[in-house]
Amino acid sequence: MAVAFQTAATASVANEGTQVTCNKPTGTVDNDLLVAIWCVRYTTQRTLTLPTGWTEIARAEDPTPNNPAVVMARKVAASEGASYVFTASDTTNGMEVHILRFDDEDTTTPSDVAASTNYGNGVTLTATGITTVTDGAMLVAGFGVAALNSFAAPTGMSTAADTNAAARIQSDYVIQATAGASGDKVTGAMGATRRWGAILWAIRPSGGAAAIPLLPLLGVG
Repeated sequence: MAVAFQTAATASVANEGTQVTCNKPTGTVDNDLLVAIWCVRYTTQRTLTLPTGWTEIARAEDPTPNNPAVVMARKVAASEGASYVFTASDTTNGMEVHILRFDDEDTTTPSDVAASTNYGNGVTLTATGITTVTDGAMLVAGFGVAALNSFAAPTGMSTAADTNAAARIQSDYVIQATAGASGDKVTGAMGATRRWGAILWAIRPSGGAAAIPLLPLLGVG
């Protein structure tokens, strides 16, 4: 079956906050896959702690002062509380978190391939391409900016959530029908040069198996 995006929940905390609490997305049921994209603005690096039961997928973090950290994490939903708390070790300049809900993923091995990470300073944001191994994998991109500037989703991707209460964070997705190279996912331009971080990951569909390359037929003499 094909992985499908269903709903998203978002939360933010302004300057001086150390925790941000995000509700579980509407309609979540057991075995749904929850994907969190968490953007933190800080003057100096902070230790970032995920809620209990979450697994970090990747982190795009430039250690230079006044840069954002973007963290992507996952959790297969089960009977649990209605919200999750994301924690920084000290006060920040603002935090945003999105939690996206997907279904029909492979609940045993939801990760199709390792995520890519990237960060930089410019007017566009680039999530470095990955090479999927399963037909029908769902690509998920998380972009974060150390400012409130807006930008368009990469060509061909749909936006699950886009918020800018404390930092700019955008979460996008698209199914890649055939396994292989995804290509870089590049956003539209912002109005100014900003520091940013980006992550690209692929969710393996339920019942998915790595694509097997076709071999040439051998003639029979």
